[in-house]
Amino acid sequence: TKLDTTVVGGLGKLVSAFVKGVTCNKQQNGKRGANPNGNSEEDQVEIDLITSIDRDFGSNTWPDAWQQMEVMNPVPMFVGDVDGLRRHAVGAGLTPLEQTGDKTLMSTSMVLRAGLPDSLLCQLEQESSQEVTDKDRPWQMAAKHGLYPVFDTGVERLMLVVDNEKTKHLSLPELWKNSVPTYVKKHYSSNTGIDNMLSCIRHARDTD
Repeated sequence: TKLDTTVVGGLGKLVSAFVKGVTCNKQQNGKRGANPNGNSEEDQVEIDLITSIDRDFGSNTWPDAWQQMEVMNPVPMFVGDVDGLRRHAVGAGLTPLEQTGDKTLMSTSMVLRAGLPDSLLCQLEQESSQEVTDKDRPWQMAAKHGLYPVFDTGVERLMLVVDNEKTKHLSLPELWKNSVPTYVKKHYSSNTGIDNMLSCIRHARDTD
């Protein structure tokens, strides 16, 4: 990793090679009248590419061939007032961490995927599962642990159609709606308190 440096063109070259390969295979299969699996050319599956980009770094930098399909809401993260470590509230593979003043004892993966402390997660789950109407309560509970929220700017999902001979009559939104696999449309958490935080963010964005 080099500071103040941006590398461009790598993914573009990979995609170009992939598209070229798809085109060559289709031409070869067309000459044979069938693909290697024995299916007719009409039975071949149409191909599109899906990618997600962090809007903090990659928004509006992709070629025009990629079309924006969705913009996910920002997700809450928290910075500790003792160790200055950023902790994620949502995501896979998180390691719950209590506040600590020595980050040198942690592995890089632990620092990058640090989660909220178990003690806070338990409190968020227990209190938020009760009848609590104060939407600020989960945030206040985090603050009592010395953890203060910061937010990213969300994630964009982009789509690039590579081969749409049989689906060219459909718009990109229709292709996206029918694409396989499907993708979740909003962030979620099994922890009731964190899910309430996510609801607050969705409400703020909808009323902005």
